[in-house]
Amino acid sequence: MSELETRLDEMRKDAETWQQVAEAMNTAAQTLAELRSVRNAFGYLGRQGDADTTYATLNDTLHGLAQQADRTFQDVEGKLTTVIRVYEGMEARNRQLVRDVKEGWNF
Repeated sequence: MSELETRLDEMRKDAETWQQVAEAMNTAAQTLAELRSVRNAFGYLGRQGDADTTYATLNDTLHGLAQQADRTFQDVEGKLTTVIRVYEGMEARNRQLVRDVKEGWNF
């Protein structure tokens, strides 16, 4: 295995990790969205102490951050995958060029 192939394998593993983390953030965002209604469980005293609005604000903030993290991590994974494909394409073209030269192809 060439050094390039080794590095590309490492990049594939990194891309997979970013995708897994993005999925975890997506799950967290979904869970937070489902917990939004908990603000209604604080009752009269909770509303008097603004616990319901404080909870809603915190929930909204965390939900937004989880969604943003999901998008960002997906973007990182996508860019890594694009770089891998570019390198693979260049490597394939270079190998074909070497084969052509070995077969007597002239520039």
